[in-house]
Amino acid sequence: LIKEEGLLVGASSGMVLYAALEEAKELVEGQRIVILLADSIRNYMTKFVSDDWMYEHGFMKEKEVLDNYTPKLVKNRAWGQEFTVGDLPLTKANTIASSSSISEAIKAMGPNSC
Repeated sequence: LIKEEGLLVGASSGMVLYAALEEAKELVEGQRIVILLADSIRNYMTKFVSDDWMYEHGFMKEKEVLDNYTPKLVKNRAWGQEFTVGDLPLTKANTIASSSSISEAIKAMGPNSC
């Protein structure tokens, strides 16, 4: 989830996602699954977020670690490479307070949320 989606969630969230994907195999068209990713990587910052820790514990190969730290030389710059995230025309994130009710959360997601 961290590498592919940029979600800084913990292992429990990974298990929740796995279970949801398994359950989704049985859904029929029009059915949905909602999951909550309720933990963060706060307690794992020195573990699986660290390439060194992952290598030392056999989760990464030496070549993978070296590739992550080897500068990527680019002969021809691709379009957009000179931009930063701040240059992107992103819309403001829609957020709600942690004290909000579920009905308020659904309303905040918009008319196509459910």
